[in-house]
Amino acid sequence: PRQKMFALLDSEDVITHLVLDEPEYRKPADVQAYMRREKARFPYKPVQMNNSWLGIAGRFAGLPTDILMVDYYLTCDGTTVEMVVSKVDVLRSIAPGKPCWYFMESENSLHCRIPSRKEQVAQCWGSVAAGASGLSWFVNMPTSRGCYDSLRDVNRELLDNAAFLCSDELCGGAVVSEAKTTVRCLTRRRGNEWRIYTACLSPHPVEKFAVKLPPDVPQDAKVEVLYENRTLQAKKGLFGDSYDGFGRHIYRIVK
Repeated sequence: PRQKMFALLDSEDVITHLVLDEPEYRKPADVQAYMRREKARFPYKPVQMNNSWLGIAGRFAGLPTDILMVDYYLTCDGTTVEMVVSKVDVLRSIAPGKPCWYFMESENSLHCRIPSRKEQVAQCWGSVAAGASGLSWFVNMPTSRGCYDSLRDVNRELLDNAAFLCSDELCGGAVVSEAKTTVRCLTRRRGNEWRIYTACLSPHPVEKFAVKLPPDVPQDAKVEVLYENRTLQAKKGLFGDSYDGFGRHIYRIVK
């Protein structure tokens, strides 16, 4: 049966193999040996583990993984959206250039609560804007329609933006006037089009913030706010906007 399972997993529909969860509770030497065996079993696809925050912080077992992934759940006592998103910075600092995924919380019967609709949007888009290259979700049976709807909407928008988020075209980065503890920002280019992904990590509204465009973006241009049916105007490389708490804005500029 195990060989049959391995054969099924060796499919072009499977893009990576998550073979070890929370290795912090095992001996480092055992983790290293196990990951080497699994890499040999699937030589043509990434093989990864999922670390808890304890393991990422301690560089556990040398992290013998093709994709860094961490779970640090919003649904635990005292955790904030900003605390979740800040872990992407740590992932990126451990092995610059290595893909960083986040194992997001949706619902977990062992935890004290589930994310609100707005919190789910903010932690997902905030992580993307911080540089996460992949998201996955821990989901038990859905009990919150708001949380479910937010996951559906985020997934739909991520697929709609996949060509930009995965673009390898070089471009400058837009800069927002708020600190990264409040607003995260990511700029991507594809051809003659730029998209700027921003997310508010605070539950409080931001009445006004500014976005400074990089030099390669048209400095006096119409700025379309995707999925919101509105436009802004950039002048001399600047435009302004506001946020509801835990909001996200995706800006589109075409040359």
